[in-house]
Amino acid sequence: MSGTGFDIDSLTLGEIAKVEDISKMSIKKFSDDDAYVGRMTAALAYVVKRRTEPTYQFDQALNLTQHEVNELLGIDTDDEDDTAGPTQPEATPEPIPTSAQSSAISDEPVTATSPSSWSPDSSI
Repeated sequence: MSGTGFDIDSLTLGEIAKVEDISKMSIKKFSDDDAYVGRMTAALAYVVKRRTEPTYQFDQALNLTQHEVNELLGIDTDDEDDTAGPTQPEATPEPIPTSAQSSAISDEPVTATSPSSWSPDSSI
């Protein structure tokens, strides 16, 4: 689970122990892409939610949607490509030259092919 907002280092040792006890796996597995993290995610949501609601139950965390968990943990899940940053501007496509520009670039004359005289096999 990737994203920003939730700092796993902010968990107390008691919270980590509770997450591991509930999920039956090491907290280190949370960052493993191949690990099943459904129960782990619910356990994290449970301990974080109990900070503000001491009566919050684990069964309630199991009923949260992924979107609700992401909001609770402050995880940003935008699917957009964030590779272009302030120091790397987005690439702009080069314009395709028009036929007038093409003839200005090369010495060869620009000729139009009528749809009836062109076929896919004619250039092979």
